[in-house]
Amino acid sequence: MKKLTATTLAAALLAAGCSSIQTQPAPQPVPAPGSPVAEAGCPLAPERPVDNSKKAIGAGVGAVAGALIGNATGGKNTVIGAGLGGLFGYLVGSEIAVREQRDGSVMLDIPGAALFDTDKTAIKPKFASTLDQISATLRDNPGTIVCIIGYTDSTGSSSYNANLSVRRAESVREFLERKGIEGNRLTAAGLGERFPVASNSTESGRTQNRRVEMYVRR
Repeated sequence: MKKLTATTLAAALLAAGCSSIQTQPAPQPVPAPGSPVAEAGCPLAPERPVDNSKKAIGAGVGAVAGALIGNATGGKNTVIGAGLGGLFGYLVGSEIAVREQRDGSVMLDIPGAALFDTDKTAIKPKFASTLDQISATLRDNPGTIVCIIGYTDSTGSSSYNANLSVRRAESVREFLERKGIEGNRLTAAGLGERFPVASNSTESGRTQNRRVEMYVRR
């Protein structure tokens, strides 16, 4: 009887101790203040549980050298994002640059000249097939969300450029929706001539600054 009482008491103490432990939620990912993603208001994917039975998290990333899989947070049990570079391996070597991000998402850097004619928002027919491929990848991965950001060079007024960049991002969003991507997975924004990646004092630099970035995360 004494043994049973002691066992019961030990179990009760253990249960009381466990109930007093407060489980703190792992910090949610936030974009770096002042970054394009933050300024565009891109949504961030929620944390995903880690499958500890696997050595890698997310899709294979062999097609993108040095791809990042995702940053662990809150110990070993959660991860922000998942490596997505391998899903877009067919774009490597094309006009589109595939860039893995620190949170495991991937950014597709699309030259504006490939997408649009000068001062236009209609997607060029010859580039539509590439967007078809991207759309198919997104349909095959319904857990992904996409933030589309348009940019311009500094030619013209900043207000006009901001408006043009928004309309171009919206044009890409509408294309993806027509291809069957749910609207609640898509966000479009324009940052105009902000965040140039090259000098606007040369034609070559202005060409680089006219671009669309697609951030894909899950």
